[in-house]
Amino acid sequence: MGWRKAAVALAIGLVCAVALVPAGLAGKPTLVREAIDETFPDVFLTTECGIAVETRAVGHQTTRTHDGNGNLVEVFTINVKLTATSAEGTFRFNDVGSDITKITKDGVVHQINGQVPFFFNGTALENPITGEVLKEPTKLVFESTLGAACAALNP
Repeated sequence: MGWRKAAVALAIGLVCAVALVPAGLAGKPTLVREAIDETFPDVFLTTECGIAVETRAVGHQTTRTHDGNGNLVEVFTINVKLTATSAEGTFRFNDVGSDITKITKDGVVHQINGQVPFFFNGTALENPITGEVLKEPTKLVFESTLGAACAALNP
C-alpha cells in the first residue's frame, strides 16, 4: 500500500512539473523602478489659477517590459504624491495608476487606469499606433479638480 501512495505522489509531482515548465520558460519581465523627488515651476497651474505655483512630486514609477511571448507588452505604474504651493496656499493631489500595453485579437491596445491629475479617474483605452481613442475615460474630473486647486492656491 505504501508504494502505491508513493507512486501516486510521484505521478502527481511529475504532472505538476510538466504543467509548470512552460511558465518557467517564459522570460521574466525587465523591471525598472525609479524614485521621483522633483520640484518644478508648475506652468499649468500658474496659467489656470493666475498665480505663481511651484509643485513638488515625491514617489516612484515602475516599468515592466515583457519579452513578447504573451499578449502583455509593457506595464507602467506610477504612485506620486504632489504638493502645489503658491504664496497664498497649498493643494495636494496624487498621480496614481497604471498604463498597460497589450496585444489583443484586434491589435495593440494601451489601457490607462487610475487617477490622472486634472484629467480623469478610471479607465481609458487607445490604439497607441494610430492614437485612436477606443474608450473614453470613465470619469472626467478636469473642472472640479482644477476648481478645487485654484481655490486652495488663490483663496
